[in-house]
Amino acid sequence: MTQHNPLACILPPYVAEKVVQNGTPTQKEWAQKTILESGKLRGQRAAAADLTSRGERLGAPARDCNVYDAQTGTNLPGVKVRGEGAPPVNNPNLPDIDEAFDGATATYDFYKTHYNRNSIDDRGMALVSTVNYGLN
Repeated sequence: MTQHNPLACILPPYVAEKVVQNGTPTQKEWAQKTILESGKLRGQRAAAADLTSRGERLGAPARDCNVYDAQTGTNLPGVKVRGEGAPPVNNPNLPDIDEAFDGATATYDFYKTHYNRNSIDDRGMALVSTVNYGLN
């Protein structure tokens, strides 16, 4: 069973805002950084969605799942560490890579099996995951 670091998680914006209001100085600093990084990521997702909505990947014939490693940085997507056709990494020190890939392929397969969709947008959108983002 994989052990997860409870500090490396998704923090809802309203929680981060409460921490900025009520936290210790260190907590406030982390919450402010989280809010800023979340804003950057939302902008990048919006730009990617715009490309997809214009049909750049229309008719992509196959599943396209890729995992990148940000190597504790914040530049996305990071270094590609696994993609379609590559074997599992099977590194006990880096379980997130295989978990992210398995999650992305399960997502693609779910949409294909249950909704007969070509990825989540039905246009063959690549499912890109990044691990080790901004971790110390």
